[in-house]
Amino acid sequence: MKFVCRTCGAFMLFQEVEPIREESLGVTFGCPQCGNRISMVTNPGETQLVHALGVKLGGRAEAHQPLELTRETLQSSSSKGGTGQCPFSDVVAEMQGTLTESEAATVEWTPEARARLERVPDLVRSLAKTAIEQIALQKGSRRVDERLMDEAKDRFMR
Repeated sequence: MKFVCRTCGAFMLFQEVEPIREESLGVTFGCPQCGNRISMVTNPGETQLVHALGVKLGGRAEAHQPLELTRETLQSSSSKGGTGQCPFSDVVAEMQGTLTESEAATVEWTPEARARLERVPDLVRSLAKTAIEQIALQKGSRRVDERLMDEAKDRFMR
């Protein structure tokens, strides 16, 4: 969004943001050509939304760089260890009463079983892993091999 100076028609530039009241912000813009100034006051709902979204109000010391947002997004996801997996599979697994961390840590996967697990789509991989480990523990085993993978596949693919 940009503001246009009604006096000379130039785009106005951000100058400052200041708290007006506890729940409102005053955002001041100025015209670089004629010096005209205006202020915009946010209501409490808008102020809360700005803070909740983590929006930074204010100008920049330097010009935007090409693909800046894309680079920042990629850097942010890689610094968080993001692998592009769907976050909802973890939530669903959590809701189903999954294994405790110590239980999951004690289940051993054979290399062949792990390779098969890697072929499961990202969207459901963590859910499938948890369910397969639960089957192993229910059977009194702490090892997932190809035979157990076949059994789990038969159970889930009916």
